[in-house]
Amino acid sequence: MAVQLSKSDIKTFLPVFKNKGHRVDGKKLGFTPLFPSYVFVQLKSMSDYYTCADADGVITYVKFGKKITRVKDEVIQNISMLVDNCPDIAVLSGNVHSGQKVRIEDGPLSGLSCEIAEHDGQQKVLVHVSVLNLYIVVNVSLNKYLIEMC
Repeated sequence: MAVQLSKSDIKTFLPVFKNKGHRVDGKKLGFTPLFPSYVFVQLKSMSDYYTCADADGVITYVKFGKKITRVKDEVIQNISMLVDNCPDIAVLSGNVHSGQKVRIEDGPLSGLSCEIAEHDGQQKVLVHVSVLNLYIVVNVSLNKYLIEMC
């Protein structure tokens, strides 16, 4: 679907991460969508709206009430930064205990607005994708980075 929309000159974002395939030797690498069943699109006109809505595989837009939900550019940038730089990435749904809000100031995650919270007994970086009510969780060594408290 993302390829079909891109061919229609609609800007799409389908975040994927590398995963090990299901072969017995575990060596096959594949790519898995970070948010299965979701593709982010940038609509510039009503024509884009209808082109996306009519694309094969599209069910609906994410909405609150009758209004289409807009994802902030900063959230898209944060998601992109994480999938590009963090091999150990997961998505959690439901109740996640939020932590201290921070901004990473150097390294490959420089500029990332996130939260530091404990998950599975370790401190992790969380990015909340509120429109999907999901958290992206990455395992990074926090003492490598200069962190500014928000």
